Order: sequence, then C-alpha cells, then structure tokens
Amino acid sequence: MMQNHLRGIFMKSFSKRFSHHRVIDEAILATGLKNKNIIRNPSVAEIYEYAMIPEMRVSHDARVRDSVISNTGALVAYSGKGTGRIPKDKRVVLDETTKDVIWWGDINMPITPLGYDINRARAIDYLNTA
Repeated sequence: MMQNHLRGIFMKSFSKRFSHHRVIDEAILATGLKNKNIIRNPSVAEIYEYAMIPEMRVSHDARVRDSVISNTGALVAYSGKGTGRIPKDKRVVLDETTKDVIWWGDINMPITPLGYDINRARAIDYLNTA
C-alpha cells in the first residue's frame, strides 16, 4: 500500500516536470495526433529520468533486458531482436514531383500516394491509442 502511495506521489511530480513537453499545439493537431502522453523534445536529463521509472525500465517482453545506466554514464536501452532500422523498408511517394528526381532502387522504393495515406493513418491511430 505504501509503495503505491509513493509511486503516486512520484508520478504526479514527474508529470509536472514533463508537462511543458506535452504540448498539443496547432502543428501537432494538424497531424491528427491527440495523445497527450507523447513527450516532445525532452532534454537528455529528462530522457534518463523517464527511462529509469520502474514501469519504463522493465519490458513486457521477457527476452528484453531492463534499461540501465552504464559505468560510463550512457543510457543502455535494450529493444530486443529485429527492432533496428531496415533500409529496404524505406518508401518514397512516387508522383509527378518525385518520379524523375529520386534514384529509385532497392533503397528508395516507390509507394503510391494512397499507400502513404494508409500507412500514415495507421501510424497516427497507433500513436493515439498508445
């Protein structure tokens, strides 16, 4: 019971410290993002602080290790296998503006404007439910 009470006090304090980063302004609203839990442009210190919250340190995936601060002071966040950037997943909208100026191939793969709109809507939906 006491632990939950202390956690509540910590989270209220933490929430106040990050409130200036939770700005839902016109630029953000124009994207369709409405999730007030998205933190925008935190400082390095705030990233460390956020990463060390007990709920953030431990992954729901048992294969992923806890986040830690290394002996050199670097934040070590394990993301598991296969979560890095995949260059061959890059898509560029193929339209009149880009058709003759992009070097198309294995890295710059074309996507239709409709395909882009569908992917964008899925990403926004995902972020709004996170």
